[in-house]
Amino acid sequence: MRLRHATTTATIGATQWNESHVLATHDLGNITGSVSITLENGSVQRGVLTGNVTFTLPTVPAGTAEHLTLILTNDGTAGRAVTITGIQWVGGTAPTFDTAANAKNIIVLRGTNANGWIGDGGKFA
Repeated sequence: MRLRHATTTATIGATQWNESHVLATHDLGNITGSVSITLENGSVQRGVLTGNVTFTLPTVPAGTAEHLTLILTNDGTAGRAVTITGIQWVGGTAPTFDTAANAKNIIVLRGTNANGWIGDGGKFA
């Protein structure tokens, strides 16, 4: 799966720059139990929940800012729980994820070495 962002256009001086962004996703496969996320696998990672999952996020390297998107799909069984510790959630509370069978949830995280991970979540039926 590849995600395509709209073309970015910037003008610097008299020169116009165009860039099309394409992000490949890393497939975590079927996941359950403890899962460690590795930034080297890319900024978009997806997996199918086959049981309850607790994610461990890496420390953001000094002097960098990271972006991480997790695309999680429940298998055919409802009630899969997702836990991610060490996140400062937008609004102060972790989002409520859709736990229905075959539901999709998207978790968007941004991280800096100084501030750790800041997260927001969304869901799709």
